[in-house]
Amino acid sequence: MLPKIEVPVYDLQLLSIKDKIKFRPFSVKEEKLFLMAQEAGEDGKQETILNTVKQVVNNCLITELNIDNLPTFDLEYLFLNLRAKSVGEQVELSYNCNNTYVKEVDGKKEEIKCRNVVKFMVNLLEIKPEYGKNHDLKIPVDENLGIMMKYPSVSVVTKHGSKPETQALFDIIIDSIDYIYDKEEIYYAKDTPRKEIEEFVETVPSDKLENIKNFFETMPKIKHLEKFNCKKCGYEENLEIEGIENFFV
Repeated sequence: MLPKIEVPVYDLQLLSIKDKIKFRPFSVKEEKLFLMAQEAGEDGKQETILNTVKQVVNNCLITELNIDNLPTFDLEYLFLNLRAKSVGEQVELSYNCNNTYVKEVDGKKEEIKCRNVVKFMVNLLEIKPEYGKNHDLKIPVDENLGIMMKYPSVSVVTKHGSKPETQALFDIIIDSIDYIYDKEEIYYAKDTPRKEIEEFVETVPSDKLENIKNFFETMPKIKHLEKFNCKKCGYEENLEIEGIENFFV
Protein backbone atom coordinates (compact mmCIF):
# COMPACT_ATOMS: atom_id res chain seq x y z
CA MET A 1 0.00 0.00 0.00
CA LEU A 2 1.36 3.43 -0.99
CA PRO A 3 2.10 5.95 1.78
CA LYS A 4 -0.38 8.77 2.40
CA ILE A 5 0.70 12.34 1.79
CA GLU A 6 0.43 14.58 4.84
CA VAL A 7 -1.34 17.87 4.03
CA PRO A 8 -1.48 21.04 6.16
CA VAL A 9 -4.76 22.31 7.60
CA TYR A 10 -5.62 26.02 7.71
CA ASP A 11 -8.40 27.95 9.41
CA LEU A 12 -10.29 31.07 8.34
CA GLN A 13 -12.88 33.40 9.86
CA LEU A 14 -15.82 34.09 7.53
CA LEU A 15 -18.19 37.03 8.02
CA SER A 16 -21.35 34.93 8.20
CA ILE A 17 -20.15 32.17 10.55
CA LYS A 18 -19.22 32.57 14.21
CA ASP A 19 -16.58 29.82 14.41
CA LYS A 20 -13.53 29.55 12.19
CA ILE A 21 -13.69 26.97 9.41
CA LYS A 22 -10.89 24.55 8.48
CA PHE A 23 -9.68 23.62 5.01
CA ARG A 24 -6.83 21.85 3.22
CA PRO A 25 -4.96 23.06 0.09
CA PHE A 26 -6.24 21.74 -3.21
CA SER A 27 -4.43 18.92 -4.98
CA VAL A 28 -3.91 17.70 -8.56
CA LYS A 29 -7.55 16.56 -8.59
CA GLU A 30 -8.81 20.11 -7.99
CA GLU A 31 -6.18 21.64 -10.29
CA LYS A 32 -7.63 19.53 -13.10
CA LEU A 33 -11.08 21.02 -12.45
CA PHE A 34 -9.65 24.54 -12.78
CA LEU A 35 -7.98 23.74 -16.09
CA MET A 36 -11.22 22.32 -17.46
CA ALA A 37 -13.13 25.45 -16.36
CA GLN A 38 -10.60 27.75 -18.04
CA GLU A 39 -11.09 25.84 -21.30
CA ALA A 40 -14.83 26.54 -21.27
CA GLY A 41 -16.22 28.85 -23.96
CA GLU A 42 -17.32 32.39 -23.18
CA ASP A 43 -20.99 31.35 -23.19
CA GLY A 44 -21.78 30.24 -19.67
CA LYS A 45 -18.17 30.72 -18.53
CA GLN A 46 -19.17 32.67 -15.40
CA GLU A 47 -21.56 29.90 -14.37
CA THR A 48 -18.84 27.30 -15.04
CA ILE A 49 -16.39 29.23 -12.85
CA LEU A 50 -18.92 29.48 -9.99
CA ASN A 51 -19.70 25.75 -10.17
CA THR A 52 -15.99 24.90 -10.24
CA VAL A 53 -15.26 27.15 -7.26
CA LYS A 54 -18.12 25.49 -5.34
CA GLN A 55 -16.85 22.00 -6.16
CA VAL A 56 -13.23 22.75 -5.29
CA VAL A 57 -14.10 24.53 -2.03
CA ASN A 58 -16.43 21.68 -1.06
CA ASN A 59 -13.69 19.12 -1.78
CA CYS A 60 -11.15 20.97 0.37
CA LEU A 61 -13.35 21.82 3.34
CA ILE A 62 -12.64 19.91 6.52
CA THR A 63 -15.35 21.70 8.50
CA GLU A 64 -18.80 20.35 7.71
CA LEU A 65 -20.49 23.17 5.86
CA ASN A 66 -23.18 23.59 3.20
CA ILE A 67 -21.54 25.77 0.54
CA ASP A 68 -24.90 26.70 -1.02
CA ASN A 69 -26.00 28.43 2.20
CA LEU A 70 -23.00 30.76 2.32
CA PRO A 71 -23.31 34.37 1.14
CA THR A 72 -21.49 34.79 -2.17
CA PHE A 73 -18.82 37.06 -0.64
CA ASP A 74 -17.87 34.39 1.93
CA LEU A 75 -17.50 31.76 -0.81
CA GLU A 76 -15.28 34.13 -2.80
CA TYR A 77 -13.19 35.00 0.27
CA LEU A 78 -12.78 31.32 1.13
CA PHE A 79 -11.75 30.51 -2.44
CA LEU A 80 -9.09 33.25 -2.53
CA ASN A 81 -7.57 31.98 0.71
CA LEU A 82 -7.71 28.42 -0.55
CA ARG A 83 -5.94 29.45 -3.75
CA ALA A 84 -3.33 31.42 -1.77
CA LYS A 85 -2.53 28.48 0.50
CA SER A 86 -2.50 26.00 -2.39
CA VAL A 87 -0.59 27.77 -5.16
CA GLY A 88 0.84 30.93 -3.63
CA GLU A 89 -0.21 34.24 -2.12
CA GLN A 90 0.88 36.25 -5.16
CA VAL A 91 -1.14 36.15 -8.39
CA GLU A 92 -0.28 37.89 -11.65
CA LEU A 93 -3.15 39.81 -13.24
CA SER A 94 -3.19 41.71 -16.51
CA TYR A 95 -5.15 44.69 -17.80
CA ASN A 96 -5.51 46.16 -21.29
CA CYS A 97 -4.91 49.91 -21.34
CA ASN A 98 -8.12 51.58 -22.58
CA ASN A 99 -6.56 55.00 -23.11
CA THR A 100 -7.17 56.80 -26.40
CA TYR A 101 -4.54 59.28 -27.51
CA VAL A 102 -3.86 61.38 -30.60
CA LYS A 103 -0.89 60.50 -32.80
CA GLU A 104 0.30 62.03 -36.05
CA VAL A 105 0.45 59.46 -38.85
CA ASP A 106 1.60 60.54 -42.33
CA GLY A 107 0.90 64.15 -41.46
CA LYS A 108 -2.60 63.42 -40.16
CA LYS A 109 -3.76 63.26 -36.59
CA GLU A 110 -5.40 59.99 -35.66
CA GLU A 111 -6.98 58.67 -32.48
CA ILE A 112 -5.15 55.57 -31.33
CA LYS A 113 -6.39 52.97 -28.84
CA CYS A 114 -3.42 52.01 -26.68
CA ARG A 115 -4.39 48.39 -25.85
CA ASN A 116 -1.05 47.81 -24.14
CA VAL A 117 -1.17 44.83 -21.77
CA VAL A 118 0.10 45.74 -18.30
CA LYS A 119 0.80 42.98 -15.79
CA PHE A 120 0.91 43.41 -12.03
CA MET A 121 1.09 41.25 -8.90
CA VAL A 122 -1.64 41.03 -6.23
CA ASN A 123 -1.33 39.47 -2.77
CA LEU A 124 -4.51 37.42 -2.31
CA LEU A 125 -4.21 37.34 1.48
CA GLU A 126 -4.55 41.14 1.57
CA ILE A 127 -8.00 40.97 -0.05
CA LYS A 128 -10.96 40.84 2.34
CA PRO A 129 -14.71 41.44 1.95
CA GLU A 130 -15.45 45.14 2.31
CA TYR A 131 -18.75 46.83 3.14
CA GLY A 132 -19.87 49.73 0.98
CA LYS A 133 -20.74 53.15 2.38
CA ASN A 134 -23.98 53.47 4.41
CA HIS A 135 -24.72 49.75 4.27
CA ASP A 136 -27.81 48.67 6.22
CA LEU A 137 -29.83 45.45 6.42
CA LYS A 138 -32.93 47.36 7.51
CA ILE A 139 -35.00 49.10 4.80
CA PRO A 140 -37.72 51.43 6.22
CA VAL A 141 -40.79 51.66 3.97
CA ASP A 142 -42.58 54.23 6.11
CA GLU A 143 -42.56 55.24 9.79
CA ASN A 144 -44.44 52.09 10.80
CA LEU A 145 -43.31 49.51 8.25
CA GLY A 146 -40.03 48.10 7.01
CA ILE A 147 -38.07 45.20 5.53
CA MET A 148 -35.16 43.33 7.10
CA MET A 149 -32.86 41.92 4.44
CA LYS A 150 -30.42 39.00 4.49
CA TYR A 151 -27.48 38.34 2.19
CA PRO A 152 -28.25 36.30 -0.93
CA SER A 153 -26.76 32.83 -0.68
CA VAL A 154 -24.78 30.99 -3.33
CA SER A 155 -27.84 28.86 -4.11
CA VAL A 156 -30.02 31.95 -4.64
CA VAL A 157 -27.53 33.56 -7.02
CA THR A 158 -27.07 30.27 -8.89
CA LYS A 159 -30.83 29.74 -9.20
CA HIS A 160 -31.55 33.17 -10.69
CA GLY A 161 -28.23 34.02 -12.36
CA SER A 162 -29.20 32.88 -15.87
CA LYS A 163 -32.47 34.86 -15.96
CA PRO A 164 -32.88 38.26 -17.68
CA GLU A 165 -31.34 40.96 -15.47
CA THR A 166 -34.57 42.65 -14.33
CA GLN A 167 -36.31 39.37 -13.46
CA ALA A 168 -33.17 38.04 -11.75
CA LEU A 169 -32.91 41.18 -9.58
CA PHE A 170 -36.58 40.96 -8.59
CA ASP A 171 -36.31 37.26 -7.67
CA ILE A 172 -33.08 37.76 -5.72
CA ILE A 173 -34.76 40.61 -3.79
CA ILE A 174 -37.65 38.28 -2.87
CA ASP A 175 -35.27 35.53 -1.74
CA SER A 176 -33.16 38.01 0.27
CA ILE A 177 -35.99 39.24 2.50
CA ASP A 178 -35.61 37.89 6.03
CA TYR A 179 -38.80 39.43 7.38
CA ILE A 180 -41.24 42.32 7.03
CA TYR A 181 -42.19 44.22 10.18
CA ASP A 182 -44.65 46.80 11.45
CA LYS A 183 -45.27 48.26 14.91
CA GLU A 184 -47.15 45.19 16.08
CA GLU A 185 -45.69 42.13 14.38
CA ILE A 186 -42.84 40.49 12.47
CA TYR A 187 -43.74 38.53 9.33
CA TYR A 188 -40.97 36.05 8.52
CA ALA A 189 -40.49 35.30 4.83
CA LYS A 190 -40.00 31.58 5.49
CA ASP A 191 -43.53 31.44 6.98
CA THR A 192 -45.20 33.58 4.30
CA PRO A 193 -46.35 32.44 0.83
CA ARG A 194 -43.96 33.69 -1.83
CA LYS A 195 -46.85 35.19 -3.81
CA GLU A 196 -47.70 37.48 -0.89
CA ILE A 197 -44.11 38.67 -0.61
CA GLU A 198 -43.97 39.35 -4.36
CA GLU A 199 -47.18 41.39 -4.18
CA PHE A 200 -45.83 43.32 -1.17
CA VAL A 201 -42.57 44.20 -2.96
CA GLU A 202 -44.49 45.32 -6.05
CA THR A 203 -46.32 47.92 -3.91
CA VAL A 204 -43.10 49.37 -2.40
CA PRO A 205 -42.62 53.04 -3.46
CA SER A 206 -39.94 53.54 -6.12
CA ASP A 207 -37.69 55.61 -3.86
CA LYS A 208 -37.65 52.76 -1.31
CA LEU A 209 -36.76 50.31 -4.07
CA GLU A 210 -33.60 52.37 -4.56
CA ASN A 211 -32.77 51.70 -0.90
CA ILE A 212 -33.14 47.97 -1.55
CA LYS A 213 -30.84 48.23 -4.56
CA ASN A 214 -28.37 50.15 -2.39
CA PHE A 215 -28.38 47.20 0.06
CA PHE A 216 -27.09 44.93 -2.72
CA GLU A 217 -24.63 47.48 -4.08
CA THR A 218 -23.05 48.08 -0.65
CA MET A 219 -23.07 44.56 0.78
CA PRO A 220 -19.59 43.05 1.32
CA LYS A 221 -17.61 42.42 -1.84
CA ILE A 222 -14.23 40.97 -2.69
CA LYS A 223 -12.32 43.75 -4.39
CA HIS A 224 -8.82 45.09 -4.87
CA LEU A 225 -7.70 48.63 -5.70
CA GLU A 226 -4.67 48.91 -7.98
CA LYS A 227 -2.94 52.02 -9.30
CA PHE A 228 -2.59 51.35 -13.02
CA ASN A 229 0.25 52.94 -14.95
CA CYS A 230 0.79 52.26 -18.65
CA LYS A 231 4.47 52.58 -19.57
CA LYS A 232 3.60 52.78 -23.27
CA CYS A 233 1.33 55.85 -23.26
CA GLY A 234 1.76 57.13 -19.68
CA TYR A 235 -1.92 56.76 -18.82
CA GLU A 236 -2.75 56.40 -15.11
CA GLU A 237 -5.93 55.04 -13.58
CA ASN A 238 -7.14 53.64 -10.26
CA LEU A 239 -8.45 50.15 -11.04
CA GLU A 240 -11.10 48.47 -8.90
CA ILE A 241 -10.89 44.72 -9.49
CA GLU A 242 -14.05 42.98 -8.35
CA GLY A 243 -15.59 39.54 -8.78
CA ILE A 244 -14.17 36.06 -8.40
CA GLU A 245 -13.74 35.58 -12.16
CA ASN A 246 -11.04 38.28 -12.20
CA PHE A 247 -8.91 36.27 -9.74
CA PHE A 248 -9.59 32.93 -11.42
CA VAL A 249 -6.12 32.28 -12.86
